[in-house]
Amino acid sequence: MLEKGRKNNIISLFFYLIAVIVIVFALLLIWPVHLKYRKMKANVDSLSEALEKKTEECLKLNREVQELESSPRAVEKVAREKFNMCKEGEVILKYDTKK
Repeated sequence: MLEKGRKNNIISLFFYLIAVIVIVFALLLIWPVHLKYRKMKANVDSLSEALEKKTEECLKLNREVQELESSPRAVEKVAREKFNMCKEGEVILKYDTKK
């Protein structure tokens, strides 16, 4: 009778050992894949954020182009601010703000 109980304990221990080995082996196989997944997810998040910023910039530039195509005041503003142009008879005053 003792022999039968001892056999059951050895068999149970053997199955537990096999289960632990299988779990450790599975973790060793899964861990590198999980790390790669996390790295790729971070990359996707970064690219999504960059895409969102570029989309906003594109919309802003499209609005500016549309405004320049439809509004003479917008064209005049750009000509004055970016190209230092003025109307005939106007004088441009520049101030030194570095002091």
